[in-house]
Amino acid sequence: MKYGIILASLLLASCGFTPQGDLVRSVVREKGAQAYDEGVENAVYFLCYPASVASIRRKFGHRMDVYNALCAEPPLKLD
Repeated sequence: MKYGIILASLLLASCGFTPQGDLVRSVVREKGAQAYDEGVENAVYFLCYPASVASIRRKFGHRMDVYNALCAEPPLKLD
């Protein structure tokens, strides 16, 4: 196990000096960015739609402008 990790590290480190290494880095960067974008989209969805009013009130208090900036439709007013 220990030698496998060392070998994998060496192989991945040596990829940086080749065109294949550049390709691997660009693919990982692109797919990683897509994964982060999807994560943010999911987080905003769960904040805006299925969240309870009490959880929104605990998080934002009276700063509903922040909530409404994230969740454009419909604006929520807590009085």
